[in-house]
Amino acid sequence: MTKTRKQIRVKRDRPGPLPSRKAGPTVSTASDNGTDGSGSMPASIPILNKLSSLDVDDRAWTASAIAHLAAENQQTRQLLLANNVIGELSKAMADPNPEIAVEIIGALRNLALEDEVNILEEMKMKNVFDLLLSHLIRIAEALLPNQIQPDITADEKAVPLYRLAEQCLLLLLSFLQFSEQCMSSVAASSSILNFMIYASFPNHNIPTPVITASLHCLNVLADDAESSLISSLHESHPDLITSLLDVASEGSYGFNAFDDDNRMMVRVLAANLVCNLAAARESKLQVFTNAVLPAVISALSSFDLAGCLGRGAELEKEFEIDVVSKAVNGSISNSGESAPEGDMVEDERQTYAEEVSPSGKVLKAQSAISVLESHFVTVHYALELLANALADTSSSDWADIESGREVCDIAMMDHSEAIEQDDDASSDLMAQVMTQSAPTLVPLLASLCQLGCLRISPSPNPACLSSSMQGTRVRALSCMETLTMGLDKSWFESKNCQEITAMWSWLADIANHCSSTDGGNGASDLESVESCVGVMWAFCRGLTGSSVQIVYTDQQLDALISLCTYSNNPPSLIIKALHVLSLLVSRPSHMLQNKKVGLVLLALIGSSSPEVVFEALDAIFDVYADASFDYDAPVFVGMGFLKRLKDSVEIVKDKVKNVDRKKDKWVGLDPRDYACYSASDVAVP
Repeated sequence: MTKTRKQIRVKRDRPGPLPSRKAGPTVSTASDNGTDGSGSMPASIPILNKLSSLDVDDRAWTASAIAHLAAENQQTRQLLLANNVIGELSKAMADPNPEIAVEIIGALRNLALEDEVNILEEMKMKNVFDLLLSHLIRIAEALLPNQIQPDITADEKAVPLYRLAEQCLLLLLSFLQFSEQCMSSVAASSSILNFMIYASFPNHNIPTPVITASLHCLNVLADDAESSLISSLHESHPDLITSLLDVASEGSYGFNAFDDDNRMMVRVLAANLVCNLAAARESKLQVFTNAVLPAVISALSSFDLAGCLGRGAELEKEFEIDVVSKAVNGSISNSGESAPEGDMVEDERQTYAEEVSPSGKVLKAQSAISVLESHFVTVHYALELLANALADTSSSDWADIESGREVCDIAMMDHSEAIEQDDDASSDLMAQVMTQSAPTLVPLLASLCQLGCLRISPSPNPACLSSSMQGTRVRALSCMETLTMGLDKSWFESKNCQEITAMWSWLADIANHCSSTDGGNGASDLESVESCVGVMWAFCRGLTGSSVQIVYTDQQLDALISLCTYSNNPPSLIIKALHVLSLLVSRPSHMLQNKKVGLVLLALIGSSSPEVVFEALDAIFDVYADASFDYDAPVFVGMGFLKRLKDSVEIVKDKVKNVDRKKDKWVGLDPRDYACYSASDVAVP
């Protein structure tokens, strides 16, 4: 029996990149049977028929209108889907005009805004993915470095193709996140891979949106330690890794600003790709220090949160027209009003301006809000990168494996112990780096954690950015939890009582805000509460034995108790809350609070979750193992805790039977320890 490192690829939900336009890309030859899955041909709405018009301007206007209709709301998307819009768009992908193809792909991307899995499955069945690959191959051939001008803005051929390439890559990203089979198909295409690699070079004068889309795709492809792309890039393109490292560490080539092109996203994605590529050949600590930390700190410190929220509140005032209802209920011509002027046919521009001039203001506001949302998405990526790096570098990632050769067990165990010692040394170094970076990271994360909680952050909360704010808070709290759990005790001890009390107070306020009915965001709010309690646990652990003690209120104690006693809460939240409680009351002169928490811990032994039972037993042992505390005699002895523990042994034994002892070999020790509690202890009569 020995231990070995096992790299596990975790499929994570990633916030989808926000397009600069509600459009999409790709040109191809399509064939589709046009059926709705039941063998019958659905009736087509008139606007879809215009996709096959002989008039180029008519096709352009129609493609733009469908792209925007697909992004309006679920009702509109369902109407389009019921009329075989995917089949019609698949046929239209053969359009030779790149500008029309951009709108066609944009429509396909917008259709997958909700219920992405089913929509992408239908697209794959109707040949969209295969057509997309063929178009990307043609785009790669057309955009070879020796066929375009050095200044892409002056090359009339390259500009529309790069727009098309951006949208194609973003649609491809959806397929890569959707299916392992799609990933294999892309990895097998050298033309597409070479184009993505070339487009990812920050010094190749590629438009920023194309660089961003390429890095998104490469990150997904390289998100597996066993990916052949990793070794290929190391062997064939070490210069790419060097360039991306320069961008990640220093923001080279100007990729360090939250502008309309969101160049900061390139820096964050570069850091993530370097992290994936270098982890196999360099120490994780080195990658974390040289790539992850500089990129994340730059992204979080450069993000103008107050300005973003203020701008969002201003833009909300400009939404005086219900664009959604207009798109659903209006005529076809009105449905096309949202189309950018560049995509409108020339002879309709004047009519557009005269008849629907008010919506121009709304369209402009929509575009501005999309930019703000894209900045939030960049922050989300930075926080996710930080959380993954912290979790990866601070955990050993060990997995037990069966050797099948008992004769070598002793040698294998010795080897395992040596590896574990090296890993412990690496963890110690990581803790030092985390502690050194904490003075910078903690304030940045704290400001994002408090986002949307009016009691402690009175900044404006524009409804148009509510989803972005919610996602930011959840990710920031998760990062704060992972960071504080890995900090050295010296960081906590360096804080004075006022600083600790202030942080404790806003953590409690956020938890109360998210657990109240005012939050109204279900799973996300519960995740925020759990992260808050996790940070509280880290503070309690870090301050154990120090002169600084956490000052808490009875209301906060009751709130933590309610988290433990509410049966619908996940076991992970209950476990964190019970450990916070046990540490808070394990101090002199807290007899009443200790009694209240002790009864809760005893009650948790009857929990249906084995994990909660075992953690509750651990907490009881931690709190009451030392008879010298002033609460031991009146609480543990006076309340008959020992008898209750003995009575619960059989209950615990039944729960132990359902636990895999190979994974939790110490699981049976706790009840035996309590049952054999020393009768000679001075506190026991």
